[in-house]
Amino acid sequence: MVTLRYGLQKHFLKARNEDVINDERYATCNEMFKAVLSKLKRDGVGESQQKDPLPPEDISKLYDTVFTTENPQGLQKKTMFEYFYYFCNRGRENLRELQKEDFTVCVDSSGREYVTIGERQTKNHRGDDLHDDSSKQARMYDKPGDPMCPVASFNTYMKKLHPENPNFWQRPKRKFNPSDETWYDRMPVGKNTLYSFMSNLNDEANLSRRYTNHCIRATSITTMDHSGMEARHIMGVSGHKSENSIKA
Repeated sequence: MVTLRYGLQKHFLKARNEDVINDERYATCNEMFKAVLSKLKRDGVGESQQKDPLPPEDISKLYDTVFTTENPQGLQKKTMFEYFYYFCNRGRENLRELQKEDFTVCVDSSGREYVTIGERQTKNHRGDDLHDDSSKQARMYDKPGDPMCPVASFNTYMKKLHPENPNFWQRPKRKFNPSDETWYDRMPVGKNTLYSFMSNLNDEANLSRRYTNHCIRATSITTMDHSGMEARHIMGVSGHKSENSIKA
């Protein structure tokens, strides 16, 4: 589609001296084009390559060597990995825009605690598809008795964030004391750091191969699929629009 679009641009420049991509007269058409591309990507259509899930061995390496709740860097890395995993984020999707208020900690009817993403991020997840009224059903549940419980570390992370910075991803302090109330600065984490998160973990944990942020999402979907979860429930968590696109 992108190639065809540039072909049309070249044709109209030559035939009518009109730029159908950059001319303001075609702004509405270009916005519609971007919306269609966004929807196709969400549906898993046109993905250039399969995103490989992490095997259990590499996940164990991360929890054994990198993730911790004892310092700001390790706590943030654990929180970020589990955000990608439990909420099926695509890798860059609204990552920089996340705010503390986007998350809610709830308790279900059986007394189990879980974290969910609120309305603002649910809408952002839908991108340009303004007529889509679906919502993601992802929940990150607690694991009582597990020292690496994702909800417990999430609560610790939230408690240690700078109160005057609304961003969820805040820059870790270079110098800190475990007893400090705040472990993070007023400055948000930069886009490049967020987008290269998994690439940096590859080297830090000496993983078996190179992974991207999107691979964490693939790991989550694969885990749900192998556990026997029905496709419609996976779609409710991942945001896919069709069963066929789950494998994409």
